[in-house]
Amino acid sequence: MALTLAEATATLTAPGQMFEVAEEEIDGVATRVWRHCPPSLRIDPRTVPRHGEATYLVYEDERMTFKQHFEEVAALATVLADRYGVRFR
Repeated sequence: MALTLAEATATLTAPGQMFEVAEEEIDGVATRVWRHCPPSLRIDPRTVPRHGEATYLVYEDERMTFKQHFEEVAALATVLADRYGVRFR
């Protein structure tokens, strides 16, 4: 028996599930969040050697390793800084 979209969503986001949804306050605003997700997809550069060729992101049939992701982000950061003058505060 196939689930409806609403049933599948309820199953995946239920308490204790991988995509459990909870409410947390972010900057004073009650916000729905996935409870078990990391707060960002930012990579700590120190972890790249440890996870280098392991899969980091998956989209449909595309795969990106930790190393590939880090290299892409570093290249983008370089362009943003050198060409557009973007700086961290």
